[in-house]
Amino acid sequence: MRTGLTGFLEDVRRHLLLLGERVPSFRRVLTEVRAIVAGEDDAAIRKRLTGAWSAREFHAYYDRPALLLTAIRADALADGSMHPLWRAVAVDEPDATVVTRDAVRNALAPERKRLWKLLAERRVQTNETARAVTWLWPAWIAGCDAGARSIALLDIGASAGLNLVADRLPAIWHEPSRVPIPVARSIRAVARIGIDARPIDVRDADQIAWLRACLWPGERARRERFDAAVSAMLEAIDRPGGPVLERANVVDAPARLARLTAEVPAGTLVLAYQTIVRAYLEPDVRAAYVAGMKAWLASRPRGQALWMELEMAPETNAPVHAVITAHAKSSDSTIRSLEIARCGYHPVEVAPNVAEVAELTSLLRIDA
Repeated sequence: MRTGLTGFLEDVRRHLLLLGERVPSFRRVLTEVRAIVAGEDDAAIRKRLTGAWSAREFHAYYDRPALLLTAIRADALADGSMHPLWRAVAVDEPDATVVTRDAVRNALAPERKRLWKLLAERRVQTNETARAVTWLWPAWIAGCDAGARSIALLDIGASAGLNLVADRLPAIWHEPSRVPIPVARSIRAVARIGIDARPIDVRDADQIAWLRACLWPGERARRERFDAAVSAMLEAIDRPGGPVLERANVVDAPARLARLTAEVPAGTLVLAYQTIVRAYLEPDVRAAYVAGMKAWLASRPRGQALWMELEMAPETNAPVHAVITAHAKSSDSTIRSLEIARCGYHPVEVAPNVAEVAELTSLLRIDA
């Protein structure tokens, strides 16, 4: 647990590793922020940062650095070209050379009320639809392609729920060899439900502006995919059987799944999934959530319930990456947890584990 500026410099160090060579302007902003926080000058900025986060708890190392970068970007998008970091963080072709110590100081000036309100109140709720491979691929494995088998979805930590309509977006995933990852299309969804402690309504322009600020500058393809996902959600949300967002915490997910499984037709695959959620949870909440999800799986017939996760891998000396894990009931009623692939945290290239995928395919066969 982190609050105020406690551990912030270490979080920045790790976040720079997470960024890698992507978004040079963000790297330079964080490097200058690190110097400002570590130095003896700029006491007013350090005081404002401490105050903005003094009543908040952060559990993921990337939470505060990502929030800071997003808030600066949101402030620049709202301010326009007069913002000191406009050309670095708010345009399609960002210029990292404009990121100087003084420019960052000006971007963090105590009188920037919008920025400090964002830092105190907002959360990074990225709706990265590239992560939808977490459910679209297993749905294909389970035989849900082209409506051949009905499916019910529960997105845990859904934010605006854009991943619930990702089957309406282009399939972008491939193996390192460039072989496409097969994903379900034209699915027969009997439920598309998202739960979140703070769900976002895509009809709220202010909230969508914040989600757009969560995207990294210069990554036009991600922004275009996000805009297409918002359009798909707006089109689907008011239709019968369309996506439904509910206010609930992650520990409520097993009970919500119990109600959902009681309502769906026989043979339906009930697929629950989460993408980059665990690290934001307090340890006791995380433990209760995992225990509840495994209990739900154990209560269901084999092949009819699946829990998928895309989460950051434990930090190693290797490049930062994510893991796609499937949890399913086996024939002996134990719960198998299978690492079916490794990928990036904004996945396009996905490296399958062939043996684990084969086992998952077997587990998802419906008993006669």
